[in-house]
Amino acid sequence: MIGDPAFFELPKEWPQLNAAIDGNDVAPERSSKVLEQVLRRVREHEPTKALLETDYIDADYRDEYTHFYSKTFEAVHDRCRRLHFFKPVEGGHQERYLGYCVLRPLSLRPVGRTVLTPPDSMRSWISCRTPDVVHPYGQRLQALGFPYMEQDSQLGVCAHASVWMVALYHHLAFQRPRRFMHEISEAAQAQYELARVTPSEGLSDQQVGAALQQLGLEPVTYDLSSLPSNQSLNRIICRYLNSRLPVILTTRRHAVVLIGYGRDTKGRLFFVRHDDEHAPYERVYKNSDPLGEWDLLFAALPGKVYLAGESAESFARSLFTSLLRLPPHLALRRHLPTRLRLRTYLARAGDYKVRLARRSMPAQALDHRNVPTSKWIWVVELQDPKLARETLRCVIGELAIDATSDRRDPNPLFANLEGRSYVWVPDSNEPLERQIDYFAPYTTGCALHDAATAPPIPKRPLLERSKAWGDRQRRRFARR
Repeated sequence: MIGDPAFFELPKEWPQLNAAIDGNDVAPERSSKVLEQVLRRVREHEPTKALLETDYIDADYRDEYTHFYSKTFEAVHDRCRRLHFFKPVEGGHQERYLGYCVLRPLSLRPVGRTVLTPPDSMRSWISCRTPDVVHPYGQRLQALGFPYMEQDSQLGVCAHASVWMVALYHHLAFQRPRRFMHEISEAAQAQYELARVTPSEGLSDQQVGAALQQLGLEPVTYDLSSLPSNQSLNRIICRYLNSRLPVILTTRRHAVVLIGYGRDTKGRLFFVRHDDEHAPYERVYKNSDPLGEWDLLFAALPGKVYLAGESAESFARSLFTSLLRLPPHLALRRHLPTRLRLRTYLARAGDYKVRLARRSMPAQALDHRNVPTSKWIWVVELQDPKLARETLRCVIGELAIDATSDRRDPNPLFANLEGRSYVWVPDSNEPLERQIDYFAPYTTGCALHDAATAPPIPKRPLLERSKAWGDRQRRRFARR
């Protein structure tokens, strides 16, 4: 009967599942190399069960069908199928949901809206993950990953697919409006081009920026041949990924989405990306990317963020340098290198305040939860360089900055720095100060930690080092 679910016990029934996918009378999906890569990612989880949902009405494919495939002479089915995957959690009494993949009835490009949990080996590298709740056959299931879709090469190509992935992520993570492929195609027309829109022959870099702008995703664009002064490509990308914000990367002939980063056992930095023409969750090094030279970055912002991250960090560096000259911080100044280690990320103020108590911060710094702020804030952490190479508990100070402020005059909100808490009040040139009785390094709020996967330095055990740091501060305050 049409619409009945089909369950498969894995791994023994992988051949039957493959046959069920191949047996679609409308389209032989397995001709897609992308689908093979998606299933390969699933296999890394070692799933024990699959559910094939038939006769599925998918909103994104229905949009493609309405605006393109319903107008073609060749008959194209308007329904999809959807694959779900499961594995037992430890103990075996419950199942862990691994996510879903929509199969469009398109012979060459079947992979539609897909959200899969990253493989366990990659999860710690990926900051851009968001819940997506689905309801197959009356069940409520929640996938946690980054949206993925294969271009159909008709209504949308790689640039459309990349914008779609970012737009759906912002919808799920930040409650931005849901966007569909025809909207992205029409938004790209805001930047006039001579090439036809449908079937798409590709988008120029200007059209990608125009599409994001028209969709309300206010992009910050970086030309990699002329980056802002004192800024590196890696630092810019990591700043947005630390903020849980994906970045669209363009090369000469392609567009992909960067969603995470990490370091290998040799300490080399790599990025994790979704490539609609190849696979989700693939690892890449900039200097050996098979796609060639990187051209532009588009960082889509989720709301009223007028202050650029590099401006916020530059301001914070000047402010920390000034504070470290004050008597309460002179000992800390001697402990730190000349070049301060700063890590910057964007956060919703409400989420940031909720997470404060989980980061082992000094009690007086928790009072920052009562300070009025803009909805979005830039947070700049001052980190102990030695601890940062070994542990997440490496923050010795941080500053919150109003993300709606003028880049020429950023508006600091509150800060803490070894022994002192600061709050800036309106119409006052000097912050309110409060002594912190006991201060020890606390956990970073960055979504990722760029040294966490680097080889550890052969020093004293981490807990001993962190405790020793705190004991030194305790003795200093006791002598005052």
